[in-house]
Amino acid sequence: MLKDLNWQRIERTRALKLFIQRHRYKARRTIVSKDELKKCRKILIFMGNSGFGDAIIVTGVIKVLKDKGFEVTVLLEQRLAILFEASKLVDRILVIENKKNLSAELFDETVRDVQYDLLIDFCQGPYLIDNLICLNLYKIFKPKYLVGFNDVFNIFDIPIKHGGDKTHFSKRLGAFLTAIGISDYKIKYTVEIPSKYREETEAFLEQFKGEKIICLNPFASAKNRDFSLDQIIGIAKHLSEKVNVRIILIGEPYQLRRLKNKTLPGNMVINTLNNFFVPHV
Repeated sequence: MLKDLNWQRIERTRALKLFIQRHRYKARRTIVSKDELKKCRKILIFMGNSGFGDAIIVTGVIKVLKDKGFEVTVLLEQRLAILFEASKLVDRILVIENKKNLSAELFDETVRDVQYDLLIDFCQGPYLIDNLICLNLYKIFKPKYLVGFNDVFNIFDIPIKHGGDKTHFSKRLGAFLTAIGISDYKIKYTVEIPSKYREETEAFLEQFKGEKIICLNPFASAKNRDFSLDQIIGIAKHLSEKVNVRIILIGEPYQLRRLKNKTLPGNMVINTLNNFFVPHV
């Protein structure tokens, strides 16, 4: 009961903040013509809500945008930076610590002074907190147009209708490309892994040379999609009964730490290096 009341209080507070920020920083939508859209060249993509899978798919959209002559900046948390630090497709990478505590002071003046045409969060949901973050970014970077999906709170200059969680994430990205006038596209993931990570991976895998290897990522960006410990062990036992395999658990370091003191089957090891792709301490 108390938990429900507290959650209702939080949501009412967020709704009030959204109302105030919308009227203070973005009182009305800007009507965007097709001719104006054609002039847009600089895009800021916010990825604070993205998981690894989502971010990998977004690389395909960035490739389409670059091929069409757009300049692309990505704003993301450190955990995702590895996907873009070696990329030749991204013009600028802005790394943040916490998406909920964004302020202009976190960014150099030369960064804030870039005049972006479009600001988009591909993972923005129909929640108050997501829309508050969008408005906060709008206040900080002052893009010409704010782009978003299923405009529940009437804040987006370019609102895009989308089927939500019932459709694959790539469909959402395709809807964005169509909305800004790009119809001939093919979303193909483009991830460039720095050579140092490839070398670390090869060195780690050398100890399992000759074995059949299965990499399993048991944790998702949304906790309700995580495997439980029993499920992880069950998968390992099932596979070991069928074939002789080595199972390597991969994922983000903070997630894999949850398994650190657990008893795992002998054919299962935890990735032990310092990034998603290679072994975690």
